[in-house]
Amino acid sequence: MIVDQIEIMTRQDIDHEAVCELIADSFRGKFQSLVRLDDSQITQLLGSLWILDPNDLSSTQVVAKEKGKVVGTLSLKWKGTRIPRKGAGQITFKPLFKQFGTLNVCKLIAGLHFLEYQPQAHECYIEHLAIHSSHRNQGIGGQLLAWAQNYARCSEFDQLSLHVAS
Repeated sequence: MIVDQIEIMTRQDIDHEAVCELIADSFRGKFQSLVRLDDSQITQLLGSLWILDPNDLSSTQVVAKEKGKVVGTLSLKWKGTRIPRKGAGQITFKPLFKQFGTLNVCKLIAGLHFLEYQPQAHECYIEHLAIHSSHRNQGIGGQLLAWAQNYARCSEFDQLSLHVAS
């Protein structure tokens, strides 16, 4: 594969399912240690819980696409301003509890919460970086990291950071 065929762009709503599938696959071990669900159920549950707020001025997510298909993703966040949304994006938990089990939903939410990192002022934090298993070791992660470095530099952050949880 030639890395030049990869296009990095801002994540759109149409990419949501593919990004959730990619995150579920890339962090399978972490998710399976928390919940007793198969990969497709984890993807569905993530898709229901992970609602991006377009008014959030303290994060951005990009996707790497090859021929229109999401093959990688990177999410950045920083200390910033968040404008609350009215009503939109509210999660209805009762159907999730029924579909995936109350304990599974609660354990996944708690696990995601404990993995969350709050960046300091002037810090741009790489929240996650994931590459599809069929596209690893081909330079896509490097392209996404270079994009993040450029973004942090152009946005005048003092540092770009990444924390890894075992």
